[in-house]
Amino acid sequence: MARDAITPYSRGPNTQRKYTALRQLKSALGVEPKYFDVEVGAAIASGVSFATLTPQLRNPRVLLGDDVFNRNGKKITLNRVMFRGSIFTTPTTLGASASPCSVVRLFLWRNDQFGSPNDFVGMADGTAYANAAVALGGFQSPNANGYGKIVDDQTFVLEPTAAVNNASATTASTVAKECPVVLSYSPKKPMTLNYQAASVTADPDKWFTIFGNCDATTFSPSLNGVMRFYYTDA
Repeated sequence: MARDAITPYSRGPNTQRKYTALRQLKSALGVEPKYFDVEVGAAIASGVSFATLTPQLRNPRVLLGDDVFNRNGKKITLNRVMFRGSIFTTPTTLGASASPCSVVRLFLWRNDQFGSPNDFVGMADGTAYANAAVALGGFQSPNANGYGKIVDDQTFVLEPTAAVNNASATTASTVAKECPVVLSYSPKKPMTLNYQAASVTADPDKWFTIFGNCDATTFSPSLNGVMRFYYTDA
């Protein structure tokens, strides 16, 4: 009985074997998922511009080190950004009439260049808005495109807990209901963030921050919560 011809084994180039070995090693060892938290607690102002609500503008400022929440080298691979918190209000002096609802707009901003540009939201010609209500409805201006992007954008309505809070109806409530807030961003593919060499608290070349604005300060709103960055060492 005739046998089939034997096909000689053909080895690939050395580079192919090296990359295959690295992939096998990475698969065997696995990649340690990490996260870095930033506490957020800031008042949401009423004005013609959006105020920064995060305590550190260039986030995530991941420390260099060997602990579970540190980065090992000069870069990380960012997989997701998540903020969970609430909009709280501070009770103010009771008024003689029912307090109206207030509108709060929050957005998560991704900056794609090193530095701190301040014209995140504005008119096309770069001038300021006329008032808070107009600013609240505005979106990022055309001259802002190219160095950043709004990756999550939400609007919340602060409702009074009660129109009138006594039997004689002489005073009105200025306390609003608590609003839960979730802002989230997952890039289409993991993002590489580069840090300065030999610096423990270096700023990344890309960063994220939360901006907010309110059409009135009737309820003295503030944003409180935790901004979490999910990443792995690159």
